[in-house]
Amino acid sequence: MYALYSVLLAAALLLIYIPAYFIRYRLLRGEKLYLRERLGRGLNQLPRPAPNRPSLWFHAVSVGELISLQPLIEALKKKHTEWEISLSCLTLSGMKVAQDKFSHVERIFFIPFDFAFILKKYFTYLHPCLLVLVESEYWPNLLRTAKARNCPIMVINARMTPTAFRRYARLKALTVRLFNLVDKFFVPTEEEGERLLRLGVSREKVIVSGNMKCDLELPRFSNGELKAMKKRFGLDRRLFDQPAKILVAGSLHPGEEIPILQAFRQARRKQ
Repeated sequence: MYALYSVLLAAALLLIYIPAYFIRYRLLRGEKLYLRERLGRGLNQLPRPAPNRPSLWFHAVSVGELISLQPLIEALKKKHTEWEISLSCLTLSGMKVAQDKFSHVERIFFIPFDFAFILKKYFTYLHPCLLVLVESEYWPNLLRTAKARNCPIMVINARMTPTAFRRYARLKALTVRLFNLVDKFFVPTEEEGERLLRLGVSREKVIVSGNMKCDLELPRFSNGELKAMKKRFGLDRRLFDQPAKILVAGSLHPGEEIPILQAFRQARRKQ
């Protein structure tokens, strides 16, 4: 299974991912692609872990997942000052956030492509005693390599939406083998935990811990900052002698604003 997956992954990278990435980021935006790093070529440039110090490897795909990690990593670094933390991400925007928000971790890098021969080098170099994945980063060779190195695997904020459940259920025989490599799933809701159980995950591996994003501390603003912000967006005005109601839609993907605006228009018509 893993050999076939690796062949298909290599074909997808060469024929689709790398050309599309090159056009989107290098040609249109002039940004660096970091392909060398994702092939494991820059591994020796990362600080080498100190001997006899526990080393943890956290991986989050992009901005939202990284921000949700911030309170956890800060608490761990404060309580266990001797622990070394490696943090990897997948996207360029995620890397910018990681470098800005996680200056206190020992090393930050792009996750390498999911090939066993590359990942083995990372596990040998970093020698992590725990691999922590955020939400749904189930890379087969990453999980398999960690297991082969006797490195426990934990998935935090482990999402399992109805759509994802249906997709995994179609390949349940493969899904069970993949998920059984994980030692613990910390899920946001009981419903998501039940979906994991229906996919063959052992009950003792699933823990309902709540959504980490709800634990984030919201930014605080002074009264002066709030007044300036309200004035900037026209929120200091009252509509029909009543305080204005505000609809906020965040973390949108292209095109998602259309159904939101349509629903907003329909709701206003019903008032």
